[in-house]
Amino acid sequence: MIKNILLISFVFLTALSAHSYPSNNCLVVGISDGDTITCLMIGNKPIKIRLEEIDAPERNQPFGKKSKQQLSKLIYKRRVSLK
Repeated sequence: MIKNILLISFVFLTALSAHSYPSNNCLVVGISDGDTITCLMIGNKPIKIRLEEIDAPERNQPFGKKSKQQLSKLIYKRRVSLK
């Protein structure tokens, strides 16, 4: 009986804790360069995000424009998950 109560409590608390974290999904609404994007979070709050482990040229550097174009093809106006 005690095992069942503990198990039910554990499952219930786990479900509550998983639900309490906000969603990390966002809509990509801007591409600054090959490694920086702007996303709309819940409530249409825009945030600027630098992509980790990506070293892309800046816009004024050689291949900067191409880098931005390629990133745009991949994720512009798409929903992404932030980790």
